[in-house]
Amino acid sequence: MQARRTIFDAAESGDIAEARDFIASGSALDGIDHLGNTPLMRAAMNERKAFVDFFLAQDVRLVGIKTISFSGATILYYAVQHGWLDIVERSIALGLALVGRNASCMSALPHATLKNHRAIADLLLAQEACIEELKTPSYGVDVLYSAAQHGWLDMVELVIDLGLAPENLDGGSPTPLSQAFRCHKFDVVALLIKHCSNYDLRLSGTTQADIDSLIELKRADICLELVAREKNPDKKANLKTMFNVATTGLQKTEIIAAGEIAIARNKDSTWGRRREAVAVMQNTYNLDRGLPSIVGAGVSATKTLGE
Repeated sequence: MQARRTIFDAAESGDIAEARDFIASGSALDGIDHLGNTPLMRAAMNERKAFVDFFLAQDVRLVGIKTISFSGATILYYAVQHGWLDIVERSIALGLALVGRNASCMSALPHATLKNHRAIADLLLAQEACIEELKTPSYGVDVLYSAAQHGWLDMVELVIDLGLAPENLDGGSPTPLSQAFRCHKFDVVALLIKHCSNYDLRLSGTTQADIDSLIELKRADICLELVAREKNPDKKANLKTMFNVATTGLQKTEIIAAGEIAIARNKDSTWGRRREAVAVMQNTYNLDRGLPSIVGAGVSATKTLGE
């Protein structure tokens, strides 16, 4: 004998006509199933957007829009999951909680960033609760990883500016730096280099193809900055080789420009670090001693390498 259908079944299959019949017969719109899901949530988890819109056109006080399932999910969670900007906007307007998570469900902003829903992430960033959340390392790191992967430079800058500690920038496998590198988001790579201490780009699945991409795009500024910052002699030698190859075919003025970019990013860096970057360029390309255009980034142009 076939089980009798319920309003939950109608929601799961997206059958609006059947749902109308259940509503007409007095079925509760805010009831929950054995997992704590309302019909609205059952529709959302199965990507039945038309059904969700239909349900939300009813009296929202009756559809359990603020219900939290036993796993911690809400209608907002599924709206973020599927990229439903209008439902996220409505959830915010109705006062649904934007932060907090459990073992099953991510908080709204990390979730939106993970799913590469930039419009939703921007909407959430306009909410004070989400900005405060970013100051917490566990949430900030989640957003940083995803933003680095997608190449959201301004989002990466925001997380760093909100005070995420350097050790959190270097933790995990892959690191945010190597994640951005593997995805060839080199503007993000250039930013993260300034704040990180772990520069091993071969960690965590980085391939030779990733390094070749950096070389192909002539990102000599990144190569030079890595050389200047790396303390391990063996790794430094490898990075120097990368820099040599990355600048193959560039004019002298272009190489100097790359150095200016790399050093200007670190106006607060030590003179020794700048001096080493200049030395690498001189030794490789027999460039003019002193290179005042590069050395001048926060340091007197009269300094020489011997100082």
